[in-house]
Amino acid sequence: VAAEQLNESAAAARESFAGLLPQVSGTGDSGNRDTGPNSYTRTPAIKRTGTSYGVTARQLLWDFGSTFRDLDAARSREQALKARLEARQSEYVLRAAAAHLDLLRARRQAALADENVSSREQIVSLVQERETAGGGSLADVIRARARSTEAQALAASIQTRLRAAEANYRE
Repeated sequence: VAAEQLNESAAAARESFAGLLPQVSGTGDSGNRDTGPNSYTRTPAIKRTGTSYGVTARQLLWDFGSTFRDLDAARSREQALKARLEARQSEYVLRAAAAHLDLLRARRQAALADENVSSREQIVSLVQERETAGGGSLADVIRARARSTEAQALAASIQTRLRAAEANYRE
């Protein structure tokens, strides 16, 4: 659509420029003419055949700058449409790059969240072993489990963001 508008704007600029060029037009006419007799003037019937041709050439000398202003306006509209088209293209490229970087960041965060969950689960098992051996309390085990659960919840949230980033990237 934008490319079509740009073509229309370029055509309008060419049309405005045409006002500065000489204009030539031609005409041609031929035919028969019959006149009946006139009893009042006592003229007989007349048959006439005729052909006429004409050529007209015009050149604008001065219109107080109106044609030049029209031409400048048409060229400015064309440049504005080009700039809008380039801006749209740049916007698409920027959105694609941002979606790609967002996807990469989300994947890395998901990997780190999974590592964090594994690390928290290892800590829970170490704290449980320590509590079983008598070197720790049940409160330490409960705190370690709470932190492990917190890490799992954060990992689930990051997985949701990863799916959203993948969907945005596919778009």
